[in-house]
Amino acid sequence: MALCETVIDVKIYRVRLVAPGKWMLCASFILPKNVAFEQPILEGEGKEQV
Repeated sequence: MALCETVIDVKIYRVRLVAPGKWMLCASFILPKNVAFEQPILEGEGKEQV
């Protein structure tokens, strides 16, 4: 997610116990269109290297 995005209606549930006291979790949410279709920003692209 982008730093300015807010996720609404997140559902999290336990999938299975992978080690004593350690759960594998599954999170379900709707990805906002502006995040899903944003062009990737490559490291250093659009920024001056110092």
